[in-house]
Amino acid sequence: MYVASSRIRLPRGQSAHFSRRLAVSFGAFLLTVALLALTLKWYLPSPLDIIKTPVFPKIDRNPKPYTIHLVHVIKGEATLARSITLLKSVFYYRGILRSNSPECYLRRIPSPHLCAKQRVIEQASIHLHLIVEQKLLSATHSCVNQWRVAQFNWSVYDLDLYLPRVSWIRNRHGSGVGALSKMLVPDILPTSVTKAIVLDTDTLLNADILELWKLFDNFTQIQIFGMAWETDPLGPENAEIPIPKNGVNSGVVLMHLSRMRRAKWSQLFEWAVREVLFQYGVLSIGEQSALNVLIQNRPELYYPIPCEWNLQLWSEAVLFSCPVIWTDRLSEEAICSEYESPKHGDLAHPGIPNLVHSNFSPGKPESGGNAPSSFRASLNASKAQTMDELRLRFLEVYWSFQPIPQSCFH
Repeated sequence: MYVASSRIRLPRGQSAHFSRRLAVSFGAFLLTVALLALTLKWYLPSPLDIIKTPVFPKIDRNPKPYTIHLVHVIKGEATLARSITLLKSVFYYRGILRSNSPECYLRRIPSPHLCAKQRVIEQASIHLHLIVEQKLLSATHSCVNQWRVAQFNWSVYDLDLYLPRVSWIRNRHGSGVGALSKMLVPDILPTSVTKAIVLDTDTLLNADILELWKLFDNFTQIQIFGMAWETDPLGPENAEIPIPKNGVNSGVVLMHLSRMRRAKWSQLFEWAVREVLFQYGVLSIGEQSALNVLIQNRPELYYPIPCEWNLQLWSEAVLFSCPVIWTDRLSEEAICSEYESPKHGDLAHPGIPNLVHSNFSPGKPESGGNAPSSFRASLNASKAQTMDELRLRFLEVYWSFQPIPQSCFH
C-alpha cells in the first residue's frame, strides 16, 4: 500500500532564522553545562581537602634483617627479558655472583679512584613481585624458576585483572597502561607488604639496592612516596617548589605502601588523573602527568630521591642536571657519597651513578639496542659523560650482564 508523505518547508529566510536560533540555544546549553561543571568544581569539596594525611610515627624504620620488596610490571617480551638482566645487576651488588668459571665472568671498568671505605654486605632477603600480562604468565614462571639464589622469593600477579581500572584513562605516553598500572601497586600487593621499590625494567643497578631501600628511613612523618626529578637543565635554586617544571620521573618509585593505603592513595591518584583530563583531555606523559599535579597540590606527601638513584638518559640536559662518569662500582666497594654524589652543574667534579634509567627510544636493549661490536676496557675519567656517551655505556653494561647464566648467581 502506498502512503503519501509530505514535509513542511519553511521559507528560506525563516529557515535561516530558525537555524540561528537553534545554534544559539545549543551554544547557550554548552555554556550552561561548562559553567555548572566549573561551579561544582569550585564549590564541591576536593578529595585533597577531604582526605587528611595521617601523621605516622617516626619510629617506623626498616626492621632487621631487611626484606627488600621489588616490583616490576611486565608487559611485552622485551620487558620480561630486561627484568631478568636488571635482577642480575641487583644480585651482583648483593655479592652473590660466583665468577669462578669463564661463563660467569663479568666485564668491569672500575673507577681509578676506588672508595677506601670498607663495605660489609648486610644481610637482606629480596622478594620480587611481578605484575605480568596474562599471555606471559607461563614464560615468567619459567624464567623466575631458574634462579637458585638464597633469601630470594617471588610472587606473580595477573596484570589483566587490573587493567580495567586504568584502561579508561586517555594516555598519550608510549608506555601505555602498563606504566599506569604501577600506581595500583598499593592495591595489588598484599597488605602484609608495607614498603616496596617499583622499578622500570629499563634500569640497571650500579650499587647495592639495600642503600636505596634505606632511603625509606629518611621519610618524614607524612611522606608516603619518593621519586627523583625529571632531568632538568635548571638547578634546584631555580626550581619551582616543590618540583621543577619538568616534574618527577616514575622509573624508580619508593612506595610506603602502608601509609599510601591509609592516605587513600587510590582516591588521591584518581583525583589527580581527572584533574589532568579536565584541563588537557589527555595524560601527555602517562602517570607522571597526574603525579606532578598531585605533588604540586600535596607537596608534603613527596620525598625527593637524589638524581644518582635515577640517572635518566632521555635528554642532553643530563650532563648538567646530574653530571657523572659511569664507572663500574665493584660489588665489594662502598659508596663514598661525600665525593661520589653528583651536584647539579658541577661538571668539574662529576659523581658516580647508583642506578641508571634508559628512558629513551628507540634503542632500548631487547628493543633495537643491540650489543656493541666491541667493549671498551677503560673510560676517560676526567670529565662528565654526555647523553650519547651514557647511552653507549648503558648498552655496554647491559650486554655484559645479559649473557651471564642465572646459575652463576647463588
